[in-house]
Amino acid sequence: MGEELVRRLVLPRERSLEVVRDGVLGRDPRPLLGLIAAAADGVSVNDWQGRPMAPDRFPGALFGQVANLLGQMLYLRRMAAAAGLAREFEAARTAGDGWYRQVFSQRLGPALAERLEAGGPHPLLDRKGKEPSRWALGELFRAAAAFEDDELVAALAAAGEVELALRGDLGLEALTAWIARALSPRSAAGRE
Repeated sequence: MGEELVRRLVLPRERSLEVVRDGVLGRDPRPLLGLIAAAADGVSVNDWQGRPMAPDRFPGALFGQVANLLGQMLYLRRMAAAAGLAREFEAARTAGDGWYRQVFSQRLGPALAERLEAGGPHPLLDRKGKEPSRWALGELFRAAAAFEDDELVAALAAAGEVELALRGDLGLEALTAWIARALSPRSAAGRE
């Protein structure tokens, strides 16, 4: 039985932090906004291990995960640009079922992995200092293609105000607005 199947069977995705990565990488705020709405209604939200989170921990955990993923995408975009790969971030170039196999795993992935390993510590390392798998790097690359640098910079710049708001009475409202603004597709957010 695979890890993904076990997670689907054990963790109710609609009330688990399990949906955060997919929502951010898919530039879809709806699953995250659903979590916030559930938490606001007093519904328990589970952490990554399937344990119910204390209601006061949820906003900070969600905020941290979203900010981390946005930061990783910006870092990857900037690192790839420094390697001469900026034009690879056109959404049309990363579309299609064969992109990972034909383009990323053959050409982009090895070049990026080499740069990451040679550059020392970076934001894509996990908590234990491990490099992302080639597949995870490809997912992040494809997701980063759906954003422009200025969108990621603006979202991360606004994160400070959201973090402060999380300490007050309007934390969930600020978090909701920030996530909706940061993850809404360009056309839906009035950006073209």
